[in-house]
Amino acid sequence: MKKSFANYLSVLVEDLFFSPEDQVYWSPEHAGLNGQKLPTLSDEGTVLRLTKPNIEAKGSVIYFHDGSKNLTAHIPETAWLCELGLEVYLFDIRESEDDKGFPIESYIRKTGKLVDRILQEIPQEQKVLFSGNFIGAYGALENVSKASEQAAGLILHNCPYSFRSYMLANYGPGLGQAMSALLASDYQDPYVLVSEIKDVPIVVTYQNTGRLPISEFNKFRKTELPNLSYIEFPAKAPAQTVNKEAEELRERIIKFFDTRTTS
Repeated sequence: MKKSFANYLSVLVEDLFFSPEDQVYWSPEHAGLNGQKLPTLSDEGTVLRLTKPNIEAKGSVIYFHDGSKNLTAHIPETAWLCELGLEVYLFDIRESEDDKGFPIESYIRKTGKLVDRILQEIPQEQKVLFSGNFIGAYGALENVSKASEQAAGLILHNCPYSFRSYMLANYGPGLGQAMSALLASDYQDPYVLVSEIKDVPIVVTYQNTGRLPISEFNKFRKTELPNLSYIEFPAKAPAQTVNKEAEELRERIIKFFDTRTTS
């Protein structure tokens, strides 16, 4: 009974990392894009490919968002990538009462299956950018190696340095320590993860939206690797705001697909 209750508490805490909303917010047409759903196995999830009409694809982006069941909420924030001539793949994992393990483990396992499916659609000669937001950054980190020589770059936005450190930073020493102790899942030191990715340029970005403390970003900034760089966006600026940081990221992405070198 104790084990069952402990598992229940662990699931409850890990669920805090997800924002499941089974709701349609936007359609591709709202952003002037074409949208195509890819066939997947029934227990995996939904994959949506976004393209700009009459623009030849220069590469692809696999976008790992910060929740489940709400991929349409991320159409406006990824539409600008299509304007660069990139195909964008958004996906939702499908949750089930029969899921084994804990929410984070289930998310990574199912994400891996959908990435495999997406990579089947992308021509071998085409480069792929992996971009992840919050919990999605962890998914991007875990899957970028699957693209091998196709990987053009990796963007980690508002990525917790670890799930346990996020709990401590966000909820304080008392409650945060108790909640972090209940986590069944955590990933290894991100320094180890990013240092294993040697031939792919990595950009860690951060914006203070009130969800992730800057202390998590500052832990990343202590990491010095030749292929790793950082961009800090102004606090709480609207997602579509054009500023020098947004322009810098745009230029980095263009360079990823032109030369596959870091600046």
